[in-house]
Amino acid sequence: MIPWKARLAWLALALLIVAGTELAAGFWPAPRERLEAILEIFELHPTRIWALRKGLDTRFMGAPLHTDHEGWRIDPAAPSGGPFRIYVLGDSLTFGWGVGDSQTWPSLLQRRLGIPVRNASVPGYTTWQGMRVLHEVALPDRPEVVMICHGVNDVSKLRFFGADTRPDEDQRPQSELAVTTWNLLMNTNTYRFLRNRAFRNRDGALEGQAAFLRLSQEAPPRVSMEAYAGNLTQMVDQVRAAGALPVLVKMPLNLPLPPQVSPASRRQAAELFAQASRRVQQGDFAQATARYREGLSLDPLDAKRCWEAYELGRKSGDSAVAEFALSLLRRMEVYQSSARHVQSNLRVDQVARETGTPVVDVEATFARFPGRPLFNDPVLDPYHPNAAGHALIAEEAARLLSPPAGGPDPPR
Repeated sequence: MIPWKARLAWLALALLIVAGTELAAGFWPAPRERLEAILEIFELHPTRIWALRKGLDTRFMGAPLHTDHEGWRIDPAAPSGGPFRIYVLGDSLTFGWGVGDSQTWPSLLQRRLGIPVRNASVPGYTTWQGMRVLHEVALPDRPEVVMICHGVNDVSKLRFFGADTRPDEDQRPQSELAVTTWNLLMNTNTYRFLRNRAFRNRDGALEGQAAFLRLSQEAPPRVSMEAYAGNLTQMVDQVRAAGALPVLVKMPLNLPLPPQVSPASRRQAAELFAQASRRVQQGDFAQATARYREGLSLDPLDAKRCWEAYELGRKSGDSAVAEFALSLLRRMEVYQSSARHVQSNLRVDQVARETGTPVVDVEATFARFPGRPLFNDPVLDPYHPNAAGHALIAEEAARLLSPPAGGPDPPR
């Protein structure tokens, strides 16, 4: 038996080590990767997988970010408190990625209409998560209008937390104790330091990028197209049954579509790939990688050959060709995301017709200004509307919700 004094001494030593590690991790933080900066504004949630941290007073993507005691984004300069007459359910496009609190379109809509609007949007949320926000937060508050702005993440494949590739509907609620414990752990300097190092080792290396792309290719969408339309219909019906007005929002996504590859280019590329295979068998890796690069320049949509070029580059130590192949694979993922988003917006139109639901067509609104910069960055971030884009969305939403002069309130 170990004497109780010895046990106490060992416990004190362990606590000192933990405290020392925590203090050291705070003094020498690892440089933050992009995903690390994103995770710092989130915490785990028992039923919605994740949520915004409560009481945030920080900067995110270069802009001020504040959340209230429930974890919803707020504009500190706007009048506080409810009851909220309008709820806006959505993802990062509505949350306001890269714009300030007062520049998000829900905040601008509140200013235009002069009534409380809650921005109940969280980056990465799907209709599956939006339904939980609707049931747990929005409908109990008895709003007059609920605006539904989900889409881009439903057709996505991966989440912010972990590499879980199951569809959202297969996710199971977590216990409050487990979520609270993990949230406390994630707030420590030691955990952040180790997590950041892991991101740098994984995402900064070619192997990590390749593993991420393979996972993305193999994973199903978080919400199937059929389930997406079903979720939208269910949300519309539940809002209407609660006596509120449902409004669908069709958001744009400024992503490129795949290039056209002519049959002649495809035939030339196939011949070059065949030559590359023969060179590999002969052990002439330098000529093989050259043929792969030339062939992929003619046909950049051949995923199988991209992976072959990547593996050859890794095997031969030619990191340039491996990175070239991965860049094409990343671009293919963008093309696929764009095509899936086109399909999801068609489903919004379908649900609107079938349920008689009004739509704020942001996609059409942005199309009226082809030369105007409405997204954060045409290369680095062509997904999220900038301040000018949010102002246009607020204008379009206000036009739909504002009654004509001297007329009745909008239909319920």
